[in-house]
Amino acid sequence: MSFADIAGWVGTVLILLAYFLNVKSRVTATSPLFLWLNLLGACLIAINTYTLHAYAPMVLNVVWGVVALYGLIKRARPA
Repeated sequence: MSFADIAGWVGTVLILLAYFLNVKSRVTATSPLFLWLNLLGACLIAINTYTLHAYAPMVLNVVWGVVALYGLIKRARPA
C-alpha cells in the first residue's frame, strides 16, 4: 500500500469520524475538533486523489479543506 493510499484511507476515516461525532452531538459543526478533523481529512484525501489524477474529488476536498480552515480562522479571531 502506497503513502497516497494510506493518506486517502486515513483522511476518509477522519472526515467520517467528524461527521459521526457531530451526529452523536459530541462536537458541533463549529468546534475546533470538528474543523481540524475535516481539514486534515480533506488534505489527506486531496493527496490521494491528486496522485490518482482524480481531479474532481481533489477539487472537492481542497474546497472542503478551505472551508474548514475558514472556520478555524473565524473562531480564532475575536468578535
